[in-house]
Amino acid sequence: MIYTVPGDGAIRVSSPYGIRKHPVTGETSMHNGIDMVIENREVLSSAEGVVKAVGEDTLAGKYVIISHENGTETHYYHVDRYVVGNREHVTAGQMIAIQGKTGRVTGEHLHFGIKMNDNFINPASELKILNKIGILTYEHWGIKYLHDCIRDGIIIFEDKNMEENPTWAEILSVISSIRR
Repeated sequence: MIYTVPGDGAIRVSSPYGIRKHPVTGETSMHNGIDMVIENREVLSSAEGVVKAVGEDTLAGKYVIISHENGTETHYYHVDRYVVGNREHVTAGQMIAIQGKTGRVTGEHLHFGIKMNDNFINPASELKILNKIGILTYEHWGIKYLHDCIRDGIIIFEDKNMEENPTWAEILSVISSIRR
């Protein structure tokens, strides 16, 4: 299944998947998704499916969970409001919510997760882009990885905290070399 980025336009990843120091509690724990700030605030369904649940939780805030044909689920947490209902069919790219700051958060963002076989997996390994290149923030990935990502159609990540982020000129050079 192809999962597309759950937003359009400028998107910044504020916290990647993996072990991290929680920004609210200060405890080291597993972060089971990607936190991203979507500039236009519209949260889009990452793939076609059926809304399994909408609701509100103390930690996740307002949320939408979508079940997909291949048995996976996509989770969208901390939304300001959802615009879909339970058992509603959604298409990839359909607006399902507005980004917010509900639940246990330090600021407005979308927490995006993918659940496979009842376990959360790294969404970055599953996200693909169709007819666009998304430049998001992340860390520790250089030009070689950038080249592989663009070639494979995977979303691209860069981070202001990296010692050597690829420059826009390098990114465009890689894109040009792949498209030839």
